[in-house]
Amino acid sequence: MNAPEPLLVRGAHLCTADDTERVLTEGSLLAVEGRIAAVGTVAEVDAAVAALPPERRAALRTVDARRMLVLPGFVNAHWHELFSTRLPFNGAMRPADDRGDQAGFLGNGGDMHRISAVFDSFHDLIAGLTPDEGEAIARYSMWTQLRAGVTTLGDVGSVNRPEALAAAALWLGMRCSVSTWATDAVCRPGRARSSAAVTRTPCWRRSRPWSRRARPTGRGYCGPGPPPSTAPT
Repeated sequence: MNAPEPLLVRGAHLCTADDTERVLTEGSLLAVEGRIAAVGTVAEVDAAVAALPPERRAALRTVDARRMLVLPGFVNAHWHELFSTRLPFNGAMRPADDRGDQAGFLGNGGDMHRISAVFDSFHDLIAGLTPDEGEAIARYSMWTQLRAGVTTLGDVGSVNRPEALAAAALWLGMRCSVSTWATDAVCRPGRARSSAAVTRTPCWRRSRPWSRRARPTGRGYCGPGPPPSTAPT
């Protein structure tokens, strides 16, 4: 894959996220080979541009970012792909005309038996997706997060193939931790960590082959995370 052209974002209202948490009314950012090389005042970053090799300066693309806001990417630590695809949990929310004040099955800590049944039903839906369908859906859903400023996603269970989510994250240049639906996984009495039980579940074992291939690339990073719902017995 060819390295992206050097990019200078110049003159923005810029949140540096440095040790002193500077917010610059006129700041710039320089990216070289897809990585941030300099962040600071316009003068500071112009000096970094001047220090680039001549061929890099010749290839530099400049964005006039005056009247624009530049800030670090957001982290969405609890994300389900079905949010962006508008696939609702049937019965998870109370209808508008409900006056009985009865919580849905996800409320009050959750009805674990019903949640487990719902999660189990997702596996057949996921199996019905072709690889191309899965990746097309994943690219769209992750793109909706990227366009809102999110560059790191913590997937805690999506109705999609985990390998499709991993491939979409790498294609979009995002960071993503991919999980699976596994509410039946429990932390047995006497165990300090739920992952000791979780990693023996069938759905988690099915995720291992692709997770070994999901490593940092020049565009993004994707790795496995534990299933989102674990419950003590």
